[in-house]
This record gives sequence, C-alpha cells and structure tokens, in this order.
Amino acid sequence: MDLVSPIIDILARLWDCTAGPRASLCNFKENVESLRNVMRELDSVKEDVKQRVEHEEQQDYYLRRTERVRQWLEEADSYIVRANSLLQRGDEEIQKKCLGNCRSRYKLGKAIYRMILEVRDIVIRGHFDFVTQMLPRPPVEEIPLEKTVGIDSIFSQLWTLLQELECLENISDVSLTLTTFRSVLKFKASSKLQCCIKRLTIMCSELETLDIPSSAMKRMEHLETLSIRDCHSLRELKISFEEQGRMQGLPDCFRNLRYLHIENCPIKDLAWIRYCPSLRFLWVDSCPSLEEIIADDFGSAEIEENIDMLSKLESINLVGLPSLKSICRRAMLLPSLKDVEVINCPSLRKLPFDSDTAKNSLNAIKGIKTWWDQLEWEDAAAKDAFTSKFVDSDLVLFKPTAQSDYSKQLLRYLRILS
Repeated sequence: MDLVSPIIDILARLWDCTAGPRASLCNFKENVESLRNVMRELDSVKEDVKQRVEHEEQQDYYLRRTERVRQWLEEADSYIVRANSLLQRGDEEIQKKCLGNCRSRYKLGKAIYRMILEVRDIVIRGHFDFVTQMLPRPPVEEIPLEKTVGIDSIFSQLWTLLQELECLENISDVSLTLTTFRSVLKFKASSKLQCCIKRLTIMCSELETLDIPSSAMKRMEHLETLSIRDCHSLRELKISFEEQGRMQGLPDCFRNLRYLHIENCPIKDLAWIRYCPSLRFLWVDSCPSLEEIIADDFGSAEIEENIDMLSKLESINLVGLPSLKSICRRAMLLPSLKDVEVINCPSLRKLPFDSDTAKNSLNAIKGIKTWWDQLEWEDAAAKDAFTSKFVDSDLVLFKPTAQSDYSKQLLRYLRILS
C-alpha cells in the first residue's frame, strides 16, 4: 500500500494536467459507470474471501483469519461506503438537466477517477494464497474444564486435550456424544480420536449426509457401540472407498462393532452394515423413510460369495418403520440369530429367511398376528419351519420416553454383548 498510494497520486496529477475541466465533463458519466463496475468486482472478491475464511474457520476450531486478511476486509468495507457515497452524488449530478457549477462537477469527477484507481488496487490485493492460520494450542494445564458449560463446549475442551496427548500411545477407551455439525467434523478429522473411540453417539439435527471414508472405519477398530439418533435431517449414511475399482469380497471395516442403534433419522437404507462382521445387536426405530436394510445394490453374487455376512448377529429389532419393504432381497444364513422383533412395519411382507436360516439358534420371532399372516414365503417348508417360532405379542416394544429410562432399559439389551 505504501508504494501504490504515490502511484495513484501521480496518475491523479497527470489526469489533472491532461484532462482538464472540459474533458472531465465529457467523461463524467463514463467514470461513474466505471466506478460502479469496479465496485461490483470488489463486492464479488470480498464475498469470495469471506466465504473462504468462514469455511476454513468452521473446519477447524484453531484456524483463524490472518491479520492481513482481517485488515483487507476492513479496508474493503471502508471503500464500499465511500464509493457508494460518490456514486450517489455522481448519479444526482447526471440527473441534473443544467450543468450548473462546472467546477463542482469537475472536482467530483476527479474524486471518482481517484476512487476507481484505489478500488482497482484493493481488488488486486484481495487475491490471497491462504486466508487463515493455525492458532497456538494452550498448555493442557491451562484448560478451564471446570468453567465449561454445554456438551459442545465440553467436546471442544476434550478436543484440545486429545490434541495435546497425541504423543501418548496407550489411549484406547473413549466415549463421545456429538451434538453439533462442528463436533462431527472434528471427529472425522482426528485419526487419533478414531483409533481410541469405543462408544459413539451422534445426535445432530444439522447433519444431512454422513460420508465415512473406509480408512476411517478401519481406524475405528475399538468401536463397539454406535448410536445414531434424533438426526432429523440425516438422509444418507455411506462408506467411501479410497481404492479404485470394485471391492473384492467384504472388507472388515467396523470389525468390532457389536451394538448398532438407529432412531429418528430419515435415512433410506443401512447398506453399510455389511461391513460389520461382529455385529450382534441391531435396533432400528422410528425411521419413516427407511425402505431397505441391505440395499438392492448389493448383488446376489456378492451375497453368495460372502455367506458369513452378519454371521454373529443375534438380535434384530425393527420398530415403527412404515416404509420398510426389505431387510435383504436374498435369503441369509444368519447362523447366530436368536431373536427377531418386528413392530409397526406394515410394508415388510418378506423376511430374508429360508429353511437354512438360523438353524439351531432361533428362539423367537415376535410381532403382531395380522402382520405374520400377511408374510410371503419362498416355499411351504420355510413357512412351516418358522411358524413354530412365532410369538404373537400385543406388547409394544420398549421405546424410551426419557433419557433416564433409556439408560436403564438399554442395559437389558447390552447383556447380549457380555
């Protein structure tokens, strides 16, 4: 800026000498329009810089805009106010039918011309290679945990603590509840946290899509319990594979996940549970848009090649799923399956069972008699094999009405994990 200002002064003086009042009057309207055009360009550049800054600051709690960017944004705001004032005066001068005071118009034209040069300069300086910088981490002992209020604030402090403990190798048991979009982003960005997590709950109404890289899934080798509930905007939960081409077989990603609870989420399928070889308990509740558990893109050949898919699954609980039409479109072996409960799933007309499913393990299939009578079967032998396991129940499956009830009742289902 120190070098540019003298240049602008020189240009303005040359304009004084060569243009003169008469030229100023002739070019006045063109200069007003030129100023308007460079102001549009400044508005556009400023908006781009602001969006970059806000996006990066939201991505990482410790990223803050650089001092150079902060000063540029303040300077841009100042020029916008001054330039708009000149444009208003210029428009008023153009609207006058009589030229009036030529000297007054000449001075205004000179001010507009100088503003055009200055705005062009600030536009050029608004192109930054980087707009944020990392703040220094405070020492662990200075974290005021006792003053923290609110789940997200506690997580922010925990995030800081974990970053300070990155060098330690023996952290292996962490439980987290993520309630904001920012906290979910932090978790996805932390390899250390993924390696340590054992119990994870996501309750984020802002979350629309949860895309988990397969590498992150593999890092979560200690994760045993996953609960995703009250994510009222979550429509898609998928796994992204970094490897090129079609995956061969079923990779063990959530290799130790044993308990999965999905509730109050508008997702359409849970196809990714095929990557949970140790899953023992599946509970899906109040997901009105859910149509399939294992989606149709999972081909028949893949199922035949992976007969051990969900081989450790012991319990399936499906509650309040009005759109559910299919658990899986092919029959599954499910050799460890003990209990099935289906409540208020009127569109589910077929189970992924044949005469070889859950041999010597199944205890009961619980549901309403009217639902059971409408089920479709591949053959009479399969229907006869499972009819003896059906338990007609008018009791509503446990659905917690308070957080305390949830904690108490959940213990009953977690016993199968012990």
